[in-house]
Amino acid sequence: MKAAHSATPTTPAPGTLAAVAEGYLDAIQKNGRSAGTAASYRADLNVALKYLGAKTPVATLTVDRVREYFLSATVTLTRRDQPKNPITIAKTRRILRLALVWAAEQGIIPVAPIPTLEEAVR
Repeated sequence: MKAAHSATPTTPAPGTLAAVAEGYLDAIQKNGRSAGTAASYRADLNVALKYLGAKTPVATLTVDRVREYFLSATVTLTRRDQPKNPITIAKTRRILRLALVWAAEQGIIPVAPIPTLEEAVR
């Protein structure tokens, strides 16, 4: 008889973008954000993880790479290639920005690689 496979979640490697996302989501819930807010933030961070790479060492992210993501079709267009609502775009960008700032505040990275507002909305 074959042993049942247990689906144990794997912990992301320290210093990766996935680990930062998990740490940030844990931190916001400990600071009183609701499970619904965390789920919404997780969805936005999953978009970033897919585009930038979950296993990407966060210390290797550059302002240019984050800008590229902020301006990408992944962030700005729907699946049908229609422009997303500006509020949706701003939220997707804001959630990654908040997670990167959190990582800098925790000493995971020396500074958050965030483009200026003008650079991010070109």
